[in-house]
Amino acid sequence: AGSNGLPDPNNIVTFVAPAAAPVELQIGPGGDLFYVDFNGGTIRRITFAGPPPPGTIPVNAFRGEYYDNADLTNRLLVRTDATINFDWGLGSPDPSIGPDTFSVRWEGYWDFPVSGRYRFTMTTDDGMRVWADNVSVLDSWILQPATTYLADVRFSAGRHDIRVEFFDNSEEAVAKVSWAQAPNILGKDTIGALIRNAPNGLKWGSKFSLAEQGTFSKVSAYLDGLGSGSGGQSFRALIYADSSGSPGALRATSGQVAVPHGQSARWVDFPISPGVALPAGNYWVVLHGGPTGNAARRYGDAVTGAERYNSDSYSNGATDPFGTASTGNWIWSIYATYVTNAPPVATIATPVAGTTWKVGDTVSFSGSATDPEDGTLPASALTWDIVLHHCAPDDPNSCHTHLIQSFPGVAQGSFAAPDHEYPSYLEVRLTARDSGGQTDVKSVRLDPQTTTFQFTTDPSGVGLQLVLGSTAGTAPFTRTVIVGSTNSMSAPSPQTIGGTTYTWASWSDAGAQTHNVVAGSLSATYTATFTSSGGNSGFPTIQSVTSTSFPTDSTTHNVQMPATVNAGDLLIVFFADHGTPGMNYPSGWTFFFGWSSWGGTGNKFWMFAKRASGTEGGTTVNFQTSAAVKAAAQVYRITGWRDSGTITNDIEYANAGAASTSPNPSSLNPTHWDVENTLWIAAYGADGDNDATAFPANYAGGVYTESDHSATSTSMGSAWRNLAAASEDPGPFTIAASAFWIASIVAVRPAPP
Repeated sequence: AGSNGLPDPNNIVTFVAPAAAPVELQIGPGGDLFYVDFNGGTIRRITFAGPPPPGTIPVNAFRGEYYDNADLTNRLLVRTDATINFDWGLGSPDPSIGPDTFSVRWEGYWDFPVSGRYRFTMTTDDGMRVWADNVSVLDSWILQPATTYLADVRFSAGRHDIRVEFFDNSEEAVAKVSWAQAPNILGKDTIGALIRNAPNGLKWGSKFSLAEQGTFSKVSAYLDGLGSGSGGQSFRALIYADSSGSPGALRATSGQVAVPHGQSARWVDFPISPGVALPAGNYWVVLHGGPTGNAARRYGDAVTGAERYNSDSYSNGATDPFGTASTGNWIWSIYATYVTNAPPVATIATPVAGTTWKVGDTVSFSGSATDPEDGTLPASALTWDIVLHHCAPDDPNSCHTHLIQSFPGVAQGSFAAPDHEYPSYLEVRLTARDSGGQTDVKSVRLDPQTTTFQFTTDPSGVGLQLVLGSTAGTAPFTRTVIVGSTNSMSAPSPQTIGGTTYTWASWSDAGAQTHNVVAGSLSATYTATFTSSGGNSGFPTIQSVTSTSFPTDSTTHNVQMPATVNAGDLLIVFFADHGTPGMNYPSGWTFFFGWSSWGGTGNKFWMFAKRASGTEGGTTVNFQTSAAVKAAAQVYRITGWRDSGTITNDIEYANAGAASTSPNPSSLNPTHWDVENTLWIAAYGADGDNDATAFPANYAGGVYTESDHSATSTSMGSAWRNLAAASEDPGPFTIAASAFWIASIVAVRPAPP
């Protein structure tokens, strides 16, 4: 409105032209104006929107205002755009906006994580301009095909306002804006259009201005090996201080780099090691061309008086000063890379890697640090941390660290090696900090000297638990400890296993039920003696028998384990299959036998056993055959057995095979024991679904299992008895029809009284 409150004629906006007749406007319910476009009869809408209210400019995104005219008038759409990265082609940003003569204004607050130079890239068709904190960065408000522009802007760390305006006149429409931290360079990092041979024995370069102190690590030049010569060519890169418009004192020299004959054009790096710190000022970045072949070519642009060159034998190396310079009209595609504050370099002199320790040892440390800008750093810039890394013995995923001690502001010192549970190691960590806040961290790992403790029980093999430190284990077991460490060991009491109660009586070292021992350099064995009471009849006890049938041909046979399984239980699997495949049995199980039926055809009968870990209850275990077959399985869970640590000494078997209606195991005389309260298990596997009609005389708990009822089925049966005898001949089973069979007798030795 004007000063009189009426519409201001200076703000008249043309929204339809040419008009051959009055244009009728209709006001919509929301206050929008609607009219009919003469070109095709399209209904157009005019939406009034005032300036955005405070707080509507997003953070790390853009508020986009889209206008149906090329001059940022007649706004039709407001939305949030995550980025400005649009190629609309011949279309438009939205169906409400025509494909030509539209414009956009974007604005957003953006977080810049660190201070430094940022390179803005703008690609536009047609016009675009960019502001940062209301300062123009890029401006190309013209009709043009898609064109890319670059500009560097220095920002402080924090939030900054970025505003972009764009218009499209006709045809293609492209609008893209992005930015990233710009590399710190001194020189020209764009590829010039001119190409010249790089002659031998000539130093040539261009002058550039360095606005800040920097530490230079390399020079890069755009070169190829396609020159007129026949061989490769070597170069060195040099940086000279400016002296009245010509190269003066030599400040940096790279190593020699060869450009092979035939190499395509690319940026070639010339490392400067160690880095060289230079103050702000003017410098000449120079290449020194040497033998052989004169085949390299350099790139650049024509700039009057921008080049200085002179002749200097390459074999003599770079000379200081540059010498009498000649002038050329080229600025070459060459630049040097630098960091504004290079981090320091910390060095640990002692302890050296591989140093070991025992509890109480005095460990000395010493070190230093240098910095490209500050030189040798004082002791006050150094901090030492002694860190202990530790994992629980039974949980490798529980690793964590403890800070044992910190030594700020010293270059050397010492500490006493701590007492801690194994596995653990020490880390000696040195942090150096320069005057600009940059840091470098170096560390040395120190492993402890170790020994072993072996723990056993008397009686052995019954699953008794002992405790070392914070971790319990089922004896027998071995633990690694740190030499010199103090370790607590304990014998929990009482413990009830398989119906028998065990009460701690003594330790082999005459210590208390819970007591400490100090680890020496040699391994040691500790035995806890228990007395037993109660329990069963003295025979191994069958707690359960679990059957599984596999009625279809498969290589996978997930055998069901008993619902309850305790650590130390004995698990025996009898497995019968139709056919004679191989077997891939699971880890942790001991293979006893896999017999093919009489004549080598028909079926196969297997036995496996293991000392239970206690995690098997209710699970399935895959016994995988090499061919797809039907199968049946039975799992015995047994307690009160002798667990000597060698399961084949505690379980013995004998097999027989034939074809008949009477699977008949042979007799068995165990070789590892004589007359004891032995558990005897008779079992068979047979071809077909031949029901077991009778089990061996004096045997109890008869169990029959079959894969299915079919011509290709397999079946099995088992039963058991307790008998204190040196040998056993169980007698036959009876099955419904004649079949190939394998029959077994298995002896399980009892736990000691």
